[in-house]
Amino acid sequence: MKLNKLNHSKKILNIIEKTITEKNLKNIIKLKILDIEIEKKEFKKAEKMISKIKKKDWENIFMNKKGDIYFFGKKNKLALINWKKSLKYQIDNKSKEIIKMKIQKLNK
Repeated sequence: MKLNKLNHSKKILNIIEKTITEKNLKNIIKLKILDIEIEKKEFKKAEKMISKIKKKDWENIFMNKKGDIYFFGKKNKLALINWKKSLKYQIDNKSKEIIKMKIQKLNK
């Protein structure tokens, strides 16, 4: 049942994403689709999808998301690399703290 809802949500988001021209809104939708792929444990699909996304001005967010994909996919070394890259681009202190907590959790 949950898988059907996730697939349905992804289908709707894909349709919406194709009709939108505003770059920032497209990226938000793509992030939501990535969340669905992670929830479905489709890490290979998520990795492939994130590598095709144009990330300029969104680098910190996508590096953080890429770290999440690798973490849940049990690729801890790659998760650390991407979270650390995300920290370099991060401006917001709250986001930095969250990423630092992820890194600390992984280093334990």
